[in-house]
This record gives sequence, structure tokens and C-alpha cells, in this order.
Amino acid sequence: MRSIVGCLVIVLVFGLGYAFFSGKKQDEQFANVQAIYNQSLQLYKQGQYGKALPLLRQVEGIQTDSYAVRYNTGLALANTRDWNGAATEFKNVLDINPNNVEDPVFMLQFAEILTFAKKNDEAKMVLARCENLPIPQQIPDYKNEVNVLLAQLSASSR
Repeated sequence: MRSIVGCLVIVLVFGLGYAFFSGKKQDEQFANVQAIYNQSLQLYKQGQYGKALPLLRQVEGIQTDSYAVRYNTGLALANTRDWNGAATEFKNVLDINPNNVEDPVFMLQFAEILTFAKKNDEAKMVLARCENLPIPQQIPDYKNEVNVLLAQLSASSR
């Protein structure tokens, strides 16, 4: 009986030790990834989109299902005029969080990106959704912007 209890205590001590050191390593990895992400956001805010992109891609490789990372990568790609890449990232954002179809700012950005990427049919579908969304406070002329994009799409399809 003593040997069984002794073995259980040894296994428990090793298990707790492993969990402690493994958790500490995970904390360090998270802190490193967070530092890279924060640096990418700082570069983005400074308008250095080309420098922010590799850092965002690095974080994206680790946090593949992060809405925020994908969204910011999409915005950085749009700001470097990689419209197809930005459209792909915005589609990934919708895959991660389908509720974004209810976000008027996101949907307007997505429609603009699709328009610049010459994905007119997709842009029209997104803009049709935009027409039924509430006007966001930060874009008081939201409906006008939607109509301008629709007019651009109609003119380009002629």
C-alpha cells in the first residue's frame, strides 16, 4: 500500500512540475506573439503598412483563427493596394465571425475592397447588405458612400 501511495505521489509531483514548466513556456510564447502583434499595430498606425504586414503574417501563422489579426492584415493589405489579398482576408474574417455581416463599417470596407479588386458581383451582394444596415455614427454619410460604390459598379459594368 505504501508503494502505491509513494508512486502516486511521485507521478503527481512530476505531473505538477511538467504542467508548471509547460505553462510557463506557453506564457512566454504568448508574450512574444503579443509583442510582435503590438509592434505591427504600431507600424500600422504610423502608416508603415508594408512593414506591418510581415509581422501580422507571422502572428497570423500562429493565431490562425484570430479575428483581429485577420482583420488588421486585411486592412494592411488594402492600404498597400493588394486588393485580392485584402478580399481574401476579409472573407477569412467572415469565416471566423459570420456576425460581421451585421457590422456596417466592416461591410462597407469589404465592399470597397471587393470593388477595387474588380469582384463586382461580390461587391454588389455586400452593398445590397449594406443598404439594410444601420448608419454607423462614425460614418454619417454611410448611405451616400454605399450609393457611390453602387454607381461605380454600375458604370464599370456598362
